[in-house]
Amino acid sequence: MKLQINHNIKVFIFPVLLTSLLSLVQCESAQKKEDKITWTKGSGEAIIYQNDINLAKDRALRLAKRDAINRKLGELIRSKTVVSSGVWVRGEIVAKTEGLVNKYLILSEKNNDEVLTLKIKAVVDEVRLKDVSAQIIASMEKPVMFITIDHKIRGKSVKSRQNITTSDLSKTFLKLGFEITNTSKWAKKSPSYFSNISRVMNFAKKATPDFELLLYGHSKCKSQGKVADSNLFSARASIHISLIDIHTGILLATSELNNAAAHIDFNTACSDAISEITPQISDSLYTQLIRKWNREYGSGKTIILEVNGHIKYRALYELQNQLRNEFRGVVEVLEKNVTPNKTVLHVIFKGQTKDFLEELTNKKTKPKLKIIERNGNKIATKVIRK
Repeated sequence: MKLQINHNIKVFIFPVLLTSLLSLVQCESAQKKEDKITWTKGSGEAIIYQNDINLAKDRALRLAKRDAINRKLGELIRSKTVVSSGVWVRGEIVAKTEGLVNKYLILSEKNNDEVLTLKIKAVVDEVRLKDVSAQIIASMEKPVMFITIDHKIRGKSVKSRQNITTSDLSKTFLKLGFEITNTSKWAKKSPSYFSNISRVMNFAKKATPDFELLLYGHSKCKSQGKVADSNLFSARASIHISLIDIHTGILLATSELNNAAAHIDFNTACSDAISEITPQISDSLYTQLIRKWNREYGSGKTIILEVNGHIKYRALYELQNQLRNEFRGVVEVLEKNVTPNKTVLHVIFKGQTKDFLEELTNKKTKPKLKIIERNGNKIATKVIRK
């Protein structure tokens, strides 16, 4: 018996089957695409100001997105796919939240009546993130560093032009995007002067530094005699370096390494031993700096706002809220030091210091503040009494 097929049915069934198959393929393709998506977690919290929960939630969500961007940027920096000055670019990039987060999901929301906390997972656009970082690098203010290392060979300090440690570190950090300065007031001090950091900070109050970071420490090179059955001299080098914020005295990073090298000339052996480990020292300091900024100031650039003069705590609280809620670009305001006659605030800001300075100049603050000095990322103000 010959099977007969109705051509009308065949004409109808074929497109349906084709559509179903295409749908299955598309679903499978979409699922595979979804599986390839890399989610990055982020969290943000915001003070609930005047019982406005919606405003707090918006701010917390923005901060959570920035946190996700910041974490992704950290991965790119560690994998060397973003230019090495990323630690300073980081604050500028995370401020550009819009367009960098393709989508997000809220994992949890917590409200304790004063602070609202959001946890999310987000898809960060890595291609756009790299593009934005490159654009910012070209236009941003670079951090300024002063380097002073007490370099000793066989127990004697060497002259600055023979200081291979300072020279190598300067070259490395220049490549990392830092600006190296050699100001007269500070350069006149011998490297050994910087061994007492309290003395350095007191000097900083008198001789206002034109840099933000102080890299100081010592390197020593000792003879280990001749290598057996050869004409080579063995030299052992040890380096100990610290990095601090010159405006606050906060220790940002520290690193210590030892190394040995041999050469027919002892001084060359010393230079080789030091040059082999300065890249590792620099990388260690840089990595610590990234981690510290990622942990403490990952949401933006930190501006040190110094308020001189007595200010009541209630007035200080209102000033902090005004900065958070009325100043364009302010992400958060943190109390760092409060004394009867001086208060130091760290303002996390999405922009350059000059932008915040312009906001501070144009806005009427309560209490009224008069700008008396700006030095790098530090702004000193004075409370004006009526």
